[in-house]
Amino acid sequence: MATAGIRALRRRHPDDAIALVGLPAMLSVFSSTCCPFELIPYDRRGSEARLPGLLRMSALLREKRFTQGYLLTNSFSSALMFFLGRVQKRTGYRGQWRSALLTEAVKAPPSGWHHADRYHYLLNRGEPAELLPEIRIAPEEREKARQLLEQEHCLGALRIGLAIGAAYGPAKRWPVEYFAVLARECARRFNARLLIFGTEADEADAAFIEQAAGGAAINLAGQTNLRELFALLQQCRLVVANDSGAMHAAAAVQTPVIALFGSTDPGLTGPLGPPHRVIYKPVDCSPCFERTCPLAHYQCLRRITVEDVLNQAEELLPGQRALL
Repeated sequence: MATAGIRALRRRHPDDAIALVGLPAMLSVFSSTCCPFELIPYDRRGSEARLPGLLRMSALLREKRFTQGYLLTNSFSSALMFFLGRVQKRTGYRGQWRSALLTEAVKAPPSGWHHADRYHYLLNRGEPAELLPEIRIAPEEREKARQLLEQEHCLGALRIGLAIGAAYGPAKRWPVEYFAVLARECARRFNARLLIFGTEADEADAAFIEQAAGGAAINLAGQTNLRELFALLQQCRLVVANDSGAMHAAAAVQTPVIALFGSTDPGLTGPLGPPHRVIYKPVDCSPCFERTCPLAHYQCLRRITVEDVLNQAEELLPGQRALL
């Protein structure tokens, strides 16, 4: 969601050196040779999770002598790292007890703004604009994805991606049995091949969906790194996804998305731009933004039917319905 704002910043400063600091997985969004940024990985959730890791990163920032820093995260620790790293100008949103560490503490925009607009505003101080997220795929990455599809004998087929995971928790995950029925129906109605995407944690669910699809699915859960995932998402005609990183990645590689929302608000984190579709059937308690349903019924997700998704797919795939 930050890609549009970051690229707008690059256009405003074409001759400046710009570095991105962040989790290694997140930096892979910009690791293509198409992207003119220095990448500085900071594994704050892994090997550098403690104070020594923060101090090491601060020392690295001091060595590089950055004149301006933008904090897209709202954490205290990120502001402390830039402060200790002697970044001359430090811009970020107020809050989290960190305003004293910033040279420019920006008042947050209205709460209803999409996250992409919030990032763009902080970086470029402009009102929300038609800036769409973008992930660039290098030619060699596209060719590698094409070769995999050729090996699976689906290069000439209509391909629909199913992004079945959501790291935040089950309150963002459409039921696996619904995905299984959807896979079977997409194969029957559209004569489609299904590409199942997910992490290692999704392997059991992916195997269940693969079996239900009756030979029409390719199970890629736990089999790709992020750059490979991006290239394969771009090879799909359509992706059905939970509110997840894969959903945003599919939209950013210009693949139409049907996004399924439950505990979260599509106005804040939905896919941006046409022709993406959102299916959201809130109940009285949604959006609750909880990892698990406090009432244990998950009705905000279970009310989204397979037929709801198929109806949207038929609109996004005109003329593709198979003869029944």
